[in-house]
Amino acid sequence: AIGLVTLAEREGSKYLERPLHIGRISAALTPGLFSLEDVVIEGKNPGDRPFMAIDRIDIEVPWWTLFRRELHVRLTLDDWQMVVESWPNGVHNIPKLTPRGGGGGPRPFTVTVDWAHARRGAFTYEDHGTPWRVAAPNLEFSLVRVRALGEYRGLAGFSGGEVGIQSYRPMATSMTTRFVLDGSKVRLEHIDLVTEGSRSHVNGDVDFRRWPNQTYHVNS
Repeated sequence: AIGLVTLAEREGSKYLERPLHIGRISAALTPGLFSLEDVVIEGKNPGDRPFMAIDRIDIEVPWWTLFRRELHVRLTLDDWQMVVESWPNGVHNIPKLTPRGGGGGPRPFTVTVDWAHARRGAFTYEDHGTPWRVAAPNLEFSLVRVRALGEYRGLAGFSGGEVGIQSYRPMATSMTTRFVLDGSKVRLEHIDLVTEGSRSHVNGDVDFRRWPNQTYHVNS
């Protein structure tokens, strides 16, 4: 028989089109509560830094939604790190985060993430072509599905970060933002960005399917 961890790693790797590793899966006494520990999504090539490493994911699945052939999921991520890298000619390390369209036939359940909260995180972006980098420690975000609008809305922020451009001295940076998530697209409705010597109000769009293409409007 295939163990639960092995099955989850296999199906997760197939979906992400990238190796996924899970150290441990456990279930609470309360039905519908699960925890995943030591979760790692590998980088683009063997030996690269992991795309994402998460110490713990707590998952809540309200069991009564199964009677409607729906699987509703609520997630909490704790102690996590994400590294996004890009190279010349549009090469990047982002795995497949959204389903591919078409095919597959009918599914027994529809899966919906109702809300997600991530705490004690760190995000790093490195453009090896320019080069430039962003380090965002102490990063937290919350994401909630707004049924009436058919979209996800969220808040995020970090402090004590750093932006480095080419060989110039890195700038201390902090940020708060509110955003809308639509599949692979992120609409940044408002960003308060504080760097050394400036305070900026920013909005823009990011499409992870077309990374690293991004558009921002900045008022400093």
